[in-house]
Amino acid sequence: MTSANSASVSNQFTTYTKRPEVHSGDEHFAIEHYVHPRPVAARPTEDGQTLFYIPFDHDEIPAEQAYAEIASKLSKLGFRTLLFLNQIESVDWTVSDGPSGSYGRQGTYHTDYREVALWGGNETGKDSPRQRWFIFSRSVKSPKGDPAGQVEIAFRITGDGSRRSVAKAEDSSLVVFFPTEKKTECGFLMQGPYKTTPSRDNVPHDNKWNAHLVSETAKLVADTLRRMPDLKLASIGLLQAMPLLLEHEIPDAWMFRPVYDAVVETLKTCPLIPAGDDRLVSADCARFARGKGLVELLPPKQLSLLLDAEEDVTLDWVSPEISEARSETSDLFHFLRHELEKQAGRHPTEMDHFHEGYDIESQNAAGEIERYIEVKSISATWGQSGVTLSQPQFKAAQDLKDRYWLYVVANPGTPSQVIHRIQNPALLVKSFVYDHGWQALAEANVST
Repeated sequence: MTSANSASVSNQFTTYTKRPEVHSGDEHFAIEHYVHPRPVAARPTEDGQTLFYIPFDHDEIPAEQAYAEIASKLSKLGFRTLLFLNQIESVDWTVSDGPSGSYGRQGTYHTDYREVALWGGNETGKDSPRQRWFIFSRSVKSPKGDPAGQVEIAFRITGDGSRRSVAKAEDSSLVVFFPTEKKTECGFLMQGPYKTTPSRDNVPHDNKWNAHLVSETAKLVADTLRRMPDLKLASIGLLQAMPLLLEHEIPDAWMFRPVYDAVVETLKTCPLIPAGDDRLVSADCARFARGKGLVELLPPKQLSLLLDAEEDVTLDWVSPEISEARSETSDLFHFLRHELEKQAGRHPTEMDHFHEGYDIESQNAAGEIERYIEVKSISATWGQSGVTLSQPQFKAAQDLKDRYWLYVVANPGTPSQVIHRIQNPALLVKSFVYDHGWQALAEANVST
C-alpha cells in the first residue's frame, strides 16, 4: 500500500483519534492534522501486512463508544470497498468477542481496462455474492503539469459470454479511494483524487481541482461508451447505468453536469441504443415505433426513405424492449424519447387499423404533424394496373392538401424495393377514369 493510500485510510479514523498510525513494510508514520505524516517507531507486522494503530484519545468520544462504532462500521464494510484499492488483495478483520469478516480482490489487466473480481463475507452472511467489475481510467495532471494520478469509472458486469451485460450499480456515491457521501446520480462508479472535506465525508463542488477532475471524467465516460460496442457491452443495461435525468430533474449547480452532457452527446452520434436483430443505432438516427406494425412495414432502409433521411444516413427503430409499459425500462424510455424528440427530423405514428383516411402521421421535433401518409404496397414494379385510393382516403387528401402524401412501395422487402412519394395526390388528379364496373350503376336503356 502506498503512503498516499494509507493516509486516505487513516483519515477515516480521525473521528476517534488525534494521531492514527500506519505501519506497512518499511513505512511507519502517524498522521497529524488529517494530512501531515510524521515518522514514528515501528510496530511489528507480517510480510505484506498493513497495520493501523488507533489510540482512542479523542477529546469528545469515549473509548468504549469509539470501539463500538468502529466494530459496527467494520461489519458493514463490504468487499466493494476494495474495488479501487489496487495494492490490496484481501482484508481480514475481527472484533474481540464479536463478528469477523474476510474480503478478497483479484485484478486482471487488459489493453485499455482492468477486470476486478470481489468476494467475501462476514459471519452475519449479509454481503452480496461475488461481483465482477470493468474499470476504465484516464491519467490526469496537476495545474503545473505534473502527474496527479487518474480518474476512473467502474461498471458492474453480470453474466458470461454472449450473455454478459452491464448492471446498474445501486449505490454510486463518488469514490475518493473510499466511498464518500457525494451522490452522482449515475449507475456506475466514479473515482479520483478529489479534494474532500477534512472528515472525507463530502467533496466541495466549487473547488477548481474537483471541477477539473469531473471534466476529465466526462471525457473518460465518452471514450468508454464508444468502446462498449467492441466489448459487446452496448446494451439496455449499459444505458440504464447512465444518469437518466430529464432537464427539469437536473439539480441546480450539479457537480456532475459535464458527465451528463458527455453521455447525451455521445449517445447522439455513437450507435449505442439497441435496435432490432442485434443492431445498434445512435440517438440521431433512432425512432420510436408508435405502433407495432410500423417495424414490420418499414425496415431501416424504408424508414430512412419514408422520413427523407440523408443519403448516407440509415434510421432504425428503437428496440421494443425499451418501452413505457415496461417498469424496468420506463425511465430509459422517457429519457431517450426526450433526447430523440429534441433532434431534427420526423417521428412516425401508425394509425389504428380501422382508420380510413391514412396510415401514418409523421410529426416534427415539436410534435406538430407535418405529413399524413397513406401507404400502398404492390408486389411488382408500378405498372398500368396502378394503386387505388378509397373514397375516405381521397377525401382526406383533398382536405389536407400539401400535408397529405401517397407512398407507393413497389417490390417491398426485396433488393429492388422502391418507395414513390407523392405530395397532395388529390390536387394532381386531372381527370377521372370510370372503368367497366360503372355499367352496373348506369340507368337501363329505355326505347322510345
